[in-house]
Amino acid sequence: MRFPVDVSALTFRVAVPPREVLDFESGKPKTRPDGTAQWRVGLMAMDGSEAELIRVNVPGPLTLAVDESVSVVGMSCLHWSMGDRSGMSFSADRIAAAKPAASSGSASGGAK
Repeated sequence: MRFPVDVSALTFRVAVPPREVLDFESGKPKTRPDGTAQWRVGLMAMDGSEAELIRVNVPGPLTLAVDESVSVVGMSCLHWSMGDRSGMSFSADRIAAAKPAASSGSASGGAK
């Protein structure tokens, strides 16, 4: 079962550039259930006091630069286990460059 992740209190920066996910056995690109290519990007997830590097699967293709601030839409996580190994996998509906914060004044220092 996939669990939704509330990202409203988090900020994200690209730590590892996106790349296409390949099937381990065939070496061919993996696709999502809707047929779109599956890509993976390493994100630094930060809440103001802690930071964690996570890998997130997302529909692609995707072009993002390292250290770019991004927004994440529709994130979910899945706990998995295989033998004596276990972990969390993350996916998102969309990852895009974050919109810059609105300026509160002009470059000359605001209104007089």
